[in-house]
Formats: sequence, C-alpha cells, structure tokens
Amino acid sequence: SELKDNCFEISVRCSKGTYIRSLCRDIGLRLGCFATLCELRRTKTAGFSVGGAIPLENLTKENIGEFILPCSFAVPHLKEITVTENQANRFCHGGELALDRLDLNDIKNQEIIKVNYNNLLLGLGEVDLEKNVLKVKNVITNI
Repeated sequence: SELKDNCFEISVRCSKGTYIRSLCRDIGLRLGCFATLCELRRTKTAGFSVGGAIPLENLTKENIGEFILPCSFAVPHLKEITVTENQANRFCHGGELALDRLDLNDIKNQEIIKVNYNNLLLGLGEVDLEKNVLKVKNVITNI
C-alpha cells in the first residue's frame, strides 16, 4: 500500500480473536512511531462476505424476501435433525426430546444441534447424555 497523508491501507486475513486495532498499534511501534486505526471494514466472517451483500439502496419492501437467508446459514457447522410435528410442538413449548427417538449419530454431551421441522429451523437443542434427552437451548421459530 502507498502512504498518503500519513495513512496507509492494509488487508489482513486472520482468525477469530485477532485484535486489528492492536495490530495497527504494534505496526506503528515497529516503525518507530505511533499508529491508530481510523477505519475497519470486515470483508468476510463466519462464511459471509461482502461479495454476497447488496447495497441498502437496492433493497426494497418488494424484494427483501429474495435476500433474506434462512436462520440455519448462521450455524452451518452444527449437526441437524428433522423432527415430527408432535416433536416440533413439544420442542417449541420447551419440552425435551428423547434421544432414542431422534436420528442422531456420534453425538457428544452438551453438543448443540439444529432442530428442523418442515424445512424450518425451530431452534437449537443441547444434548444431555445423562438424561438421554435433547434439551431446548433456544426456540427461534414457533409453529
């Protein structure tokens, strides 16, 4: 990057937990001066990128539905199950689901599982191997 008005732009690819403001400070110290972050633009995080974004001025009441992603896109790394209507009603009202009635393999205690019904993410459940149940962690959509 070129230096202009005592400012320069850098691009950083990093893992979560990296403090970019601290990185800028450290770069300045290494150069023998002070440095501060004046602008930060996150271009990619958790599988989302600016390439998949649309400008706000292009968003209308009529087309907003075309751009809204399903809730499950926020947690692609989690295992998921599809439940029956009865199980969905029970889950949505705070009821635990018996693990032996669910199609789950290789699960760990306290593992978080996406719970789906009819192509809809109902919420997240937490595995309790001691009680042999999937506890309700949170409900996102009620049926």
